[in-house]
Amino acid sequence: MTELDEQNGTATGSAEESATGGPPARKRALSPWSLLLGGAILVTLLLGQWVWLIAILGLALLIMVHELGHFIAAKSFGMRVEKFYVGFPPAALRRTWGETEYGIGIIPLGGFCRISGMMPEEEVPEGTGDRVYYKQSVWKRNVTIAAGPLMNFLAAAVIMILFIGIQGIPTASLTLDEVVKDAPAAKAGLQSGDQIVMVGDKDMKGVTADQTTAVIQGPNGSKVTLTIARGSSTLTVTMTRAEIHVASVRSAVIGDHVLYVRIYQFGATTSKEFADALSAGLRGARGVVLDLRDDGGGYISAADDVISEFVTSGETFELRDRAGNVERHDATGEHAVPSLPLVVLVNANSASASEITAGSLQVHHRAKLIGTTTFGKGSVQLDFPLSDGSDLHLTIKRWYLPNGVTIDHKGLTPDITVTLASPNDEFDVTKPADGFAKDTQLNAALTALAG
Repeated sequence: MTELDEQNGTATGSAEESATGGPPARKRALSPWSLLLGGAILVTLLLGQWVWLIAILGLALLIMVHELGHFIAAKSFGMRVEKFYVGFPPAALRRTWGETEYGIGIIPLGGFCRISGMMPEEEVPEGTGDRVYYKQSVWKRNVTIAAGPLMNFLAAAVIMILFIGIQGIPTASLTLDEVVKDAPAAKAGLQSGDQIVMVGDKDMKGVTADQTTAVIQGPNGSKVTLTIARGSSTLTVTMTRAEIHVASVRSAVIGDHVLYVRIYQFGATTSKEFADALSAGLRGARGVVLDLRDDGGGYISAADDVISEFVTSGETFELRDRAGNVERHDATGEHAVPSLPLVVLVNANSASASEITAGSLQVHHRAKLIGTTTFGKGSVQLDFPLSDGSDLHLTIKRWYLPNGVTIDHKGLTPDITVTLASPNDEFDVTKPADGFAKDTQLNAALTALAG
């Protein structure tokens, strides 16, 4: 925090001259900024909020650079710098060179700079001390004040140049999170993690995902050429455009008579597709694996229906609005699988409606969750399409599990944590003959069911 003596260099209640004969120095043991930042860091450490800790340390670094700018400018103009500290108090090191007391705090971030001599001589009251410290022109004073923000700008520019040099220029090229089975992209050989670099002869670097998608789309039956970055390789593939209906549910009987059901998303047809999958595969089944990995959610009504197939009574989940109104959802329907052993697979991409389903089944002790911690989306949103093709997503409610717990920004913790070496190791239910030897999470689920 910079102090610029603009009146007479004194603080209320202080009449003590400085050791060098200059104006009286203010009495201050600690910088308020240092106290504030130090306390904030301590609190975030205690709470384990690492994102906020990084933000606070960034602010502290910004303050340090800012104070350094004032210091360099003042020294360049021959002004008197009484104190220059780097870091949070108490001081780990303190020493005086010439007229300036230098110090380093126990945490070398943040800072404090006190400058005298920032007032034209004619405005300084008589008897203030050695008037030579006040013989500064207005432009020097203004430059010294502006040096702090200028230093921040230069530091940001250097960091950006270094970042671009190391990482390359950031792009918004479309990266495929998942390739839908039997869709044109899958038939063309695209894989999750592929980055679309070009569409035809159009460069997609720096282009938004929506714009990239718009360029890819075209008449049914026409072809489009994509240039793909896959790891360190660059590939060119030709895809035939087609209208597709993507099934939201796929199933197969695997292992020792275990019904495997995968829900890709909770859409308008999911409830019926899921009921049909159960009807077709339950006969003779010794257990069920419900795969919600990479399921980003969808309609909460579909989640309600899926939960109700396994839970015979009680609350499935509840919604709460800003006014505190509670909308409780209870199990309904025919409950096709009331007691058969059940395991639910989840991962970091399981979100929203899939978390409602998995979390409710876990709370009801109806299923074990296997996989990794889920995404953590506990809000319900409405989409409002805009005239420019974009959407406005408005959060209207938040949902809670039957035990009143929200998973927002936290996610669901699996009963058994199992990681997957690669997303491509997941069992492909559309190609059951390929097996699931590499799918460690599915194999853990089958082991749990057998036990």
